[in-house]
Amino acid sequence: MIAEEIELPFEGRTVRYIASDEVSPNEIAAVFGKAIGKPDLQWKVIPDEQLLNSWLSIGFNPRIAQGFIEMQASQRDGRLYEDYYCNQPVLGKVKLAEFAENFATVYFQED
Repeated sequence: MIAEEIELPFEGRTVRYIASDEVSPNEIAAVFGKAIGKPDLQWKVIPDEQLLNSWLSIGFNPRIAQGFIEMQASQRDGRLYEDYYCNQPVLGKVKLAEFAENFATVYFQED
């Protein structure tokens, strides 16, 4: 599906949602933690101001950093997902747990 979209000519703004799983950040951390042998891995929420200051301190572009902060806020209050939930796609075949297993294989490879 993604390859189909990439190959289309760009003609204005269109949106096509592509998803395989709908999981929370806590579920993502748990699945990846289990896959890499860190079952206590947690998703930690960092306050917007702290995250912004951290990014700015390492030289992040201020405009881009602020955009990420605004995007996070829209995730928290649900605005980011409004259109997605009105236009939900058929979920793909590869689920998070399967992807995490593949990720773990690469994660543990030695260079």
